[in-house]
Amino acid sequence: GRIARPGHEHYFLTGESRPPTIANFWRARLTPVADLASVDGFRTRGLRDRFALGLLAARVAMEDVSVLLSHGTIRTTDRYYAPGALSRRNRLLAQPPPTARQAL
Repeated sequence: GRIARPGHEHYFLTGESRPPTIANFWRARLTPVADLASVDGFRTRGLRDRFALGLLAARVAMEDVSVLLSHGTIRTTDRYYAPGALSRRNRLLAQPPPTARQAL
């Protein structure tokens, strides 16, 4: 089953496919890449989490991270990412900075 292309006069869901979403779009493209790279337990959601935690570890303001994640309120960002950001930041600060070779 296929769905008609957006922008055409009709747009029907046959019931045999999932509605198009950004998450489904990226999942369909990135999961095969992760499989080829033998990445165990790959989830596209993990990319979003790593993005958020990386920004917070780099001391980007929680308000800015909240906007980038399209959260309705900063409370949502704080609930999901503040505990992880703090522990990750402390762990990173306890380690010596990587050399250029290690960073690759």
